[in-house]
Amino acid sequence: PLGEIAEQFSLSPIHGISDPLFIVRIYVISFFLYATNRFLVAYYPSILVNPPGVISNVTRIGLVGPVCIYFLMQAQGVIGYAYGDIIMEGATLLITIAAIFIGKKIGKFQGKGLLLLPHFNKKEDVLDISLPAKEEEISRCSEQLQDFALKNGASPSASAMAALASEEIIANIIAYGYKKGTHLEYIDVSVEKNENNLLIRIRDDGIAFDPTNFVPGDDEVEQFSGIEVVRKVASSFKYLRVLNTNNTIMEIALS
Repeated sequence: PLGEIAEQFSLSPIHGISDPLFIVRIYVISFFLYATNRFLVAYYPSILVNPPGVISNVTRIGLVGPVCIYFLMQAQGVIGYAYGDIIMEGATLLITIAAIFIGKKIGKFQGKGLLLLPHFNKKEDVLDISLPAKEEEISRCSEQLQDFALKNGASPSASAMAALASEEIIANIIAYGYKKGTHLEYIDVSVEKNENNLLIRIRDDGIAFDPTNFVPGDDEVEQFSGIEVVRKVASSFKYLRVLNTNNTIMEIALS
């Protein structure tokens, strides 16, 4: 059957190879490149860095992919398509990596390596807390966040509002985010001081839920009242579902 497929598609030998299984091997290689590209496209929005994902998609779908696959298919048929897939994914990955390091060079992006990991040893105005999804952990997280805000120039009222907004989001996650019992049940809280704001990101692996677009029914107003509190105290309130995690991002003015 493989020989018939080769004859049907008129596969001409390339480096002495005309076996359709060779095409499968090429696709296996391209899969790893594809998976890396898809991971990066999903990862960068989760750390609030959007340009690399846009560059990757434009390169892959709008530039390299159509051109190289079209011409290689014209020249070499099915094998040309397989080679084109590898070139498309490889070129996309290289251009994305180049964009990251150029962005770091000109000061557009901050962080270590390709994943732009934070410089924890150099940056004191960042707080990271990881806590199990248990009610008794809420107050501990709130206290740490409020202390961090005060130490980094936030007014007492802004510090209290930041702690309150975080409490409400975390409480909702614990109460309603893990009903199915199929998750790891962890919550990560990251707080960073910007020029005029505290940037708070709360990430959990619970059930997908967008608090920014949620409108409670008449029988849900009381139990979800904390979301309205967040909308009132936060100058910015955003949500992203990335890599099967909920990412709730809030900004609280320092004064």
